[in-house]
Amino acid sequence: MSAQTGPCTKCHEPTIRYGPGGNPLCPECLAPVRERQGKK
Repeated sequence: MSAQTGPCTKCHEPTIRYGPGGNPLCPECLAPVRERQGKK
C-alpha cells in the first residue's frame, strides 16, 4: 500500500484514505451511507 492508501474502516479492503478524494470508507461501503444522506 502506498502512503495514500489504507484499509477501509468498515470492511478493511485497501482504499484511498488520504489526499484529494480520500475517504475512510471504500466506495462499496460509502454508497449506502450516501444513499441514506440523500447524496449520490
